[in-house]
Amino acid sequence: MKLRTLDDLEKVLQGKYAEDVRDFPAKFAKLIPRSAPTDQAVQVQAAVKQLTGCDCSSDLIGMMTRWDFTHLNVAGFSFGYQKTFAERLIENNRSDALDTWWEDAFEQRPPTHLFIAQSDPYGLVMNVQSDAVLAYVASDGAGTAVKVAHGLSMCLRMLLTVQLFSLGDLGSPAVDDIKGALGQDCDAQFWSTQIQHWAEFN
Repeated sequence: MKLRTLDDLEKVLQGKYAEDVRDFPAKFAKLIPRSAPTDQAVQVQAAVKQLTGCDCSSDLIGMMTRWDFTHLNVAGFSFGYQKTFAERLIENNRSDALDTWWEDAFEQRPPTHLFIAQSDPYGLVMNVQSDAVLAYVASDGAGTAVKVAHGLSMCLRMLLTVQLFSLGDLGSPAVDDIKGALGQDCDAQFWSTQIQHWAEFN
């Protein structure tokens, strides 16, 4: 399968959801990426530094300067809810939180790993040192997380490409195509599941 570019995806999302956003903004506005607030990248860099001691990669900064992650929902994955994305990063990854995403698998949060988004039933975690994005089923625990993309931009491109696939264009998902687009070390089963879900939904 061919990954769409971010520019192409933005145009397709505008065409697909513009009317819905106009009629039902509260429900659909998050489905079309907004331009990033001017201070988002600085805030996220500060949050990542505070939590991990690492600097953001150029790929992560690139996405933080492009899209508003506080108001973003990609293929059912929500990145911000009622607070800024930077505030959510701190809230979801602080060691003194009452409920932590890692507690069923690790005594402490892996030092370079940050929970970045959630859907039903998945959580997304990013290794900010390597840029790898991992996914796990919440009920199975963070110890089962598998690598699904080499960076945030690639993950978002794949999620949106899958979301926008129509049932008639899809056919059976090809594992080799997925691995060809994302790399042999990325988990094809996660993406096969996403493809099947969105094919039925669309």
